[in-house]
Amino acid sequence: MRKWIITAVLAALAVAGCGTAAGTGSQPAASGHAAASSTADPFKITPLFCGQYTPAQVNQFADYSGLIFRYTNRGTETAAPELRVNFVNGSTVAGDNVNGAIPDIAPGQSAIGEVGAVGGMGATLHFKTCQPVSYTVDKDWSGQTYQP
Repeated sequence: MRKWIITAVLAALAVAGCGTAAGTGSQPAASGHAAASSTADPFKITPLFCGQYTPAQVNQFADYSGLIFRYTNRGTETAAPELRVNFVNGSTVAGDNVNGAIPDIAPGQSAIGEVGAVGGMGATLHFKTCQPVSYTVDKDWSGQTYQP
């Protein structure tokens, strides 16, 4: 199996104001925040919501706050991304995290993923914005990661 590791820098996607500030959780993310990526990127990452989750979202994702995103497979292999997100309060990164296990999807398909805003020892982070930083796709389990 061919190794397929790609890191796409999504810093331009700093989702400031995308969704809601933590604690309000009542507005969906603005639809105009698409991932900054080239056609060679295997996934399109689209933020859908950033902030404190509704009770339905808590039941769905088992987290209380974070970033909910859509991922679309534009590659040639069935896979899923591992998205790294910074949770920011003002000019300070309150913490960062990556999504948990999400389903692999076939080329041309989309699914929903989530990155929980959880700090050390499971503490909930206090943040106002979500900044997707990068993602990796690892098909051969080598663990190799490229830095943006």
